[in-house]
Amino acid sequence: METVLRGNRPARSRRRGSPGRRHLRACQSRCRRRAGHPDRRLLGRNARSQECVRDRRAVAGRHARERPCRRARHGRRDTPRRLRDRMPSGQSDRIVAHAGCGAPRRAGSGRGRPHAIAGIEGGHRHMIASILARQGDRFADKTAIRCGPLTVTYGELNARVAATADRLSALGIAEGGKVAHLSFNDIAFFELLFACSRLGAVLVPVNFRLVADEIVYQLANSEAKVVVYSADFRDTIEAVKGRADAVRHWVESGPHGLAPDAAPLPRRGIERRAPDACLLMIHTSGTTGRPKAAMLSERNLLATAQNQIADFPLTRDDITLTCAPVFHAGGSLICTLPLLLIGGTVILQKHFDPAEVARHLVEDGVTCMFAAPAMWQALIGQLEERGATAPALRLCLSGGAAETERSMRLFRKMFGVALMQGYGLSECSSTSTVLRAEDAEARLGSVGKPMMTNRLRIVHPDGRDIAPGEVGEIIQSDDTVMLGYYKDEAATRQTIRNGWLHTGDLATVDEDGFVYIKGRLKEMIISGGENIYPAEIEQLLNTHPAIAESAVVGLPDERWGETPMAFVVPRPGEELDPAQVIGFCKAHLASYKKPSRVVVVDALPRNPSGKVKKFELRDRVAPQA
Repeated sequence: METVLRGNRPARSRRRGSPGRRHLRACQSRCRRRAGHPDRRLLGRNARSQECVRDRRAVAGRHARERPCRRARHGRRDTPRRLRDRMPSGQSDRIVAHAGCGAPRRAGSGRGRPHAIAGIEGGHRHMIASILARQGDRFADKTAIRCGPLTVTYGELNARVAATADRLSALGIAEGGKVAHLSFNDIAFFELLFACSRLGAVLVPVNFRLVADEIVYQLANSEAKVVVYSADFRDTIEAVKGRADAVRHWVESGPHGLAPDAAPLPRRGIERRAPDACLLMIHTSGTTGRPKAAMLSERNLLATAQNQIADFPLTRDDITLTCAPVFHAGGSLICTLPLLLIGGTVILQKHFDPAEVARHLVEDGVTCMFAAPAMWQALIGQLEERGATAPALRLCLSGGAAETERSMRLFRKMFGVALMQGYGLSECSSTSTVLRAEDAEARLGSVGKPMMTNRLRIVHPDGRDIAPGEVGEIIQSDDTVMLGYYKDEAATRQTIRNGWLHTGDLATVDEDGFVYIKGRLKEMIISGGENIYPAEIEQLLNTHPAIAESAVVGLPDERWGETPMAFVVPRPGEELDPAQVIGFCKAHLASYKKPSRVVVVDALPRNPSGKVKKFELRDRVAPQA
């Protein structure tokens, strides 16, 4: 029997034979029978709303509670004015239906979860371009994005998106066409993303830290026909142009985006597209080898946005600061896109600058922010130097690598709020679990529980579910899971098996369902037949008072096959003795787990998303083995 970890479920009727309970069972039964249909895929027990409400918002009031079936199936498309006018700013946009109870609930109330982003209406309800168009009408003068000196309202953003779509169409981009983007964080990324949604095209963000050879590979792999780049990368583009034969047009974007040429272009409407058509193609981090292109659909992006809006929660009164690179799922899809879909405000930082981030937190009323652990550590140091605080900050999210317990305690002491640790991957649209603020203190080291619609299992190699305390691989099956890897059917079949995406991440789960990451399956060290998980050793090393951070890899050994080898970074002003570090590990770990060798380094190699590139560390070891 499968043990599935699920997001929080809506409250059910307490009476066994109540109409609400019978309605819930009927909806669940229908969803199970039709689970094979692409528009009715099972989302854990939250799938009941997929069939019964047909993505429509229910109407509040006694009549809806008394007649759930009729109101859930045929409810009006908008919240009644009498209810909307009584609600706080931002809340009326998040009233959504729950199966088994025709009355809506507020997201984040702790008594139920939303199943759709409010404002999705009409024939294009599953398209982010349609949602932005509606926000452009409703909040035309509200700030959508700020980036440096440039501020764009929702009305202006919608107009710029339409102009960008016109320009791309004139360049020959139609349904399925690929548009690559190379730039630091800028507004053009989101203009292109929404424009591709309008056209049915695909956006391919390019890692701006790549060298020419790597960029050529990504352009060839994605088959991009148009490359949009900023002036910062003119020299890079000149080095790439002669080697990217498939690219037809190279377009430099300025502060005003891809405005049409002098001759006005015919204004295009929003093209209808299937919810499972690819919209965003993100190349994986490549910590274990050459990156693959994960294909994400409109459905994927909306599912992860809905999860965040409900579970964090987010409202249109929120202001997020985006300093993580938007070519990565963490920068573009965590807080940033969800807020643009509900009318919030995004402050884009061109690239991460701790001093500039600190200024925004102090002066601009930032309420939520996502960053990698290394970014948070640099920011804490900057604020300590200034003696400043971030008074409006209420939601702090960390991901991409494990936070140390020391960092999380220091963060709470400094900001007065918990640092919420999460787990996710590009293949699952950025977020799969989150350790909520109320659990952070008691569950240090955990990445929390699955978000609203996420379904996770932790299994042995033979597919059996693990018992609490055992270590297994995380697998996931829900609407955030990618379509597959572009032009790599073999890797797709290997990764998605029987409807479950195999993440390659090792974890354990406790009796209460909290997940703890133990490392990568490919990074697991087998020494003398014993499994050794690098994350366990790293967590111990990071508690050493003189160690700032660490990474553990397998060292080839003639006798044991492999033994652990640790790379450690000392804290400022501290000196490390490798023998003393090995002794420290021996005192707290089984003998076979202690590192056979410790190397002191100034810094660990990281990719742009903040993850340690362990393959580079292994390459350092190989010549010496």
